[in-house]
Amino acid sequence: MYADAVLSVFSQRYSSARDKFINNVETSSIIERLTHHPHPLKGPKNEKLFCDIAWAGNPKAENIIVLVSGLHGVEGGAGSAIQADFVTRYRRLPPDVCVIL
Repeated sequence: MYADAVLSVFSQRYSSARDKFINNVETSSIIERLTHHPHPLKGPKNEKLFCDIAWAGNPKAENIIVLVSGLHGVEGGAGSAIQADFVTRYRRLPPDVCVIL
């Protein structure tokens, strides 16, 4: 069903959202580079925190789109779902476009 496909990009927790993001990025044909930046502090459940950055498309493109998942709270879940949908949906970008996630 369509609803199942929509809901599949959402995650319940930070750790599952991050795992999904990394897995989707590593298996995506559109992502050129992925970097991981650990945060010096721990999360509310004493988990390690990271800023993971993925690049898609031409890094010298004139048009750059930045898709940020969020800093905390509910916007993180929605932003993470948008990133997951982008990475799994798109196979190529126009030559003058770069997307940073």
